[in-house]
Amino acid sequence: MAQNRRRVGVEFIAQQPVSLRTPATALMNHLAARTPQTRAEIMDSLGWSRTTLSRIVSLLMDGGLLNEEPGPAHGRGRPVSRLSLNPAAGRVVGIDIGFRSIRTLIAAVDHSVVAFDERSLSEFVEQDEALEVAREMIDALLAEQKTDWAEIVGAGIAVGAPIERGSNAVALGGSLQLRWRGDLLETAARHLPCPSYIGNDSRLSAHAEMLWGAGRDLGSFLYLKLHSGTGGSLVLDRRIVTGSTGAAGEVGHVIIDPDGLMCRCGNRGCLETVAGVPALLDSVSRRYPQAPTWADFRGLLADGDATAVGVMEGAFQAVGLATASLVNVFNPEAVVLGGALSRAYPPGAQVIQENLRRHCLPVNGHVDVRMGAIDRRAGALGAVGLVLTHGVV
Repeated sequence: MAQNRRRVGVEFIAQQPVSLRTPATALMNHLAARTPQTRAEIMDSLGWSRTTLSRIVSLLMDGGLLNEEPGPAHGRGRPVSRLSLNPAAGRVVGIDIGFRSIRTLIAAVDHSVVAFDERSLSEFVEQDEALEVAREMIDALLAEQKTDWAEIVGAGIAVGAPIERGSNAVALGGSLQLRWRGDLLETAARHLPCPSYIGNDSRLSAHAEMLWGAGRDLGSFLYLKLHSGTGGSLVLDRRIVTGSTGAAGEVGHVIIDPDGLMCRCGNRGCLETVAGVPALLDSVSRRYPQAPTWADFRGLLADGDATAVGVMEGAFQAVGLATASLVNVFNPEAVVLGGALSRAYPPGAQVIQENLRRHCLPVNGHVDVRMGAIDRRAGALGAVGLVLTHGVV
């Protein structure tokens, strides 16, 4: 892990008496992962007394590390104030390396986004080249903000592959980032002068929806990212389920037809072979003299083209059937949809909902399907969230 020149808040906390250092660190890291919160919520989460909390809050506010603002008014009572980190206390980088694009984002430690950029990327890019491009993009964003890497607490990196716990390497062979080899954090350390963390893009997108989007009010939900590939994540009790090796959530490799098309993973009939962008374009191209691009396909959908709509309906029927089985196994509160396919065809949510109605057990009749609230920045935002969960001091 690369080290930056200054960890936010470390100097201030280090100057305090030993008895205050641990609780001050705990409160800052707690708010980084969950901001903003009321004093009652913090006391409940940390098990602190009101006296302890007041003492630590006063300390950190005197140091310019906390803000306290009134919350929304409810009735005649006094609005309950909420505590958050001061955005000037540091910034976090989020990087999302996708199929043919790379997105970089800078957020303050209070979760506010301050800068975003997106560039096209070759689908066969090597890992060092991808991180070099990311570094260039972040350098430019920092220059625009008139700041530098000294303000950065850490960088989170989202990639379209399962990441093995311990080795920090991709878990499958194939194309795209799946061809990458070795410890990806070692690669990051060669390019980014700050602590770095890495995760799967679908899991991190689910993290973003849990913190800031459609999952904010949910204790458990199934997240589906319908994009170039078909990814997923399960959130139980507000925690991302990563599995024994870090590869949980590979919904795209649920087999729906053992005699179906060959998948990039080596199996046949995976959901991804009928519900990913390449699969859809391949289906449509057989019916048109010139193979359409994804932009062309979206245009056909917008125009109500029967072929395009039929192909998309078929894809969502397959997703809905697979989702019904997953709902019966995991019993979530809701299904949250993300990715380019979901955004391009909003009626797909109802197709999945209808499959749940037909195929789920009555005990799962409460499960609703909802669109994600975060746009194409979800992976980069989730990468920011990954850094914040590791703490800012």
